[in-house]
Amino acid sequence: MKLSFTSTCLAISGICLAGLGNVNAADAAQPAMMHGANAPLHAMQDSVANVQKRLDTLGKKLNLKSPQQDAWKAFSAAMINHAQEHAQEMAKKGPNEQASMEEMPMPDKMEKMAAAMRQRADHLSKLAGETKIFYDQLSPEQKTIFDLYAKNAWHDRTHNRMHDHMH
Repeated sequence: MKLSFTSTCLAISGICLAGLGNVNAADAAQPAMMHGANAPLHAMQDSVANVQKRLDTLGKKLNLKSPQQDAWKAFSAAMINHAQEHAQEMAKKGPNEQASMEEMPMPDKMEKMAAAMRQRADHLSKLAGETKIFYDQLSPEQKTIFDLYAKNAWHDRTHNRMHDHMH
């Protein structure tokens, strides 16, 4: 199965961020947690734990061989680090940030949103590089497993996000 570079990056981002600010499939029966700056600190820390849980599941599915372990450790560390950075960024945002954004003149608001998008794109580029290094160490069968897992993680994340916004 071949995914485009963009699809692969989005899927990897999905693996990494599926738990950040969203309810995952295993938690679907539980009430949705608060999102963003209003989320309690433990909810943001739980999102890092969700990333670790997804990595643990993926690692088991891949059945990694000894020579692949160093690449896996580097990949996992990059994903966890990204999740921790995201959680810290969310914790820094005060509850008044959304209100201040709403009161900004439109050109200022658009510039702030563009800067945030550039920052997310930079993070995604970095993750894509880390992912490629690891991915290149996988056998064709492992790549198929990785691609399917990433596709499903991305699907679950977007499905849950749409579900959360509807309720």
